[in-house]
Amino acid sequence: MMVITAFSSKIMELDVSRKKADAQGSTTRADGARTPLLELVLDEIIYDSDMLSPFLQGFDEPKWKTELILQYFMKYAAKPTVRTRRSNAPPEDITISGTLKGFSNITTSKSIAKKIGSDIVQVLIAHAFQAHLSLCSSKQDGDGTASPAEMCEDVITAFTNLKTANQQLEILPIGKEALFTAAMILSTKS
Repeated sequence: MMVITAFSSKIMELDVSRKKADAQGSTTRADGARTPLLELVLDEIIYDSDMLSPFLQGFDEPKWKTELILQYFMKYAAKPTVRTRRSNAPPEDITISGTLKGFSNITTSKSIAKKIGSDIVQVLIAHAFQAHLSLCSSKQDGDGTASPAEMCEDVITAFTNLKTANQQLEILPIGKEALFTAAMILSTKS
């Protein structure tokens, strides 16, 4: 798995470079078209949601795990305005923290859970939280906007609003772990 992950990370880094070059107009049609690896993986785990949790558990690169989760949520979010070739990259302000803010409202939490599925949403939130903490602990930037304490509050709010929106919702073990971790981090910060 480590070799596949390292290889996959290099391919995804090349995809990002290609996307940047394309946005700057440095590529031509002669460069050919290729579907980025992250999009291929995303399509596969959306098609077979039973693969989502095992894939995220085995995928140990937090930067790419975060990107995959963001793209998963973006597939089900409201579509952005039409973009030109040079502006087809996602807006820079799309972050895990910003995505979790979408769960700060019970109505939007219910809508997202209805579109994606509440079990899948729980898995995505828990793994996003885990990836964010990994990025913060390795002294990387995280997703650029949220401190661990802010992320903990966002995770707790997201799960609370998911549960409020659906009283019969059973919090998955991975969700319970994320909630416990978030509560423990917040209790140590107080």
